[in-house]
Amino acid sequence: MVSLRVDNRSFIEFKGDHLLSKWGFSDGELLISILQKDGFPELETNNNFGIDFNSLVLCEIVECFVCTQIENGIQPYRCAISHNPIRVYEIDGQDMGEFSSVDLIFCPYSVSVRRDQIMSTAKALSRKTQIQGSKWRLELSNF
Repeated sequence: MVSLRVDNRSFIEFKGDHLLSKWGFSDGELLISILQKDGFPELETNNNFGIDFNSLVLCEIVECFVCTQIENGIQPYRCAISHNPIRVYEIDGQDMGEFSSVDLIFCPYSVSVRRDQIMSTAKALSRKTQIQGSKWRLELSNF
């Protein structure tokens, strides 16, 4: 019998209900320490570039790896603000205004994303933003 041991530090947990809150995903800062530790030590959160790059990575990770695993039919959107930059406006075909978030349960409740997937995505976005220069900010605000 082979035992498979999973290192919990290799995964980051994203809770589905954070898509409903302005303060979700640690007020949008869930990935900052991971990005700083694993490949972007110069990333500063006291300037617009650092904050916006973090938001861009968070949005991409949530759209590509989290939303795709949630069984509820959700429509995410990006918002260029200083809090959680990605939320949902529609769940199972109904506008969020019609839901009481207390009654809402995402299935699954949380999704774990591998840390190496996060860093790979961040590095790809980093290359893309370097090529686009100052235009990259528009990518975040156009959603």
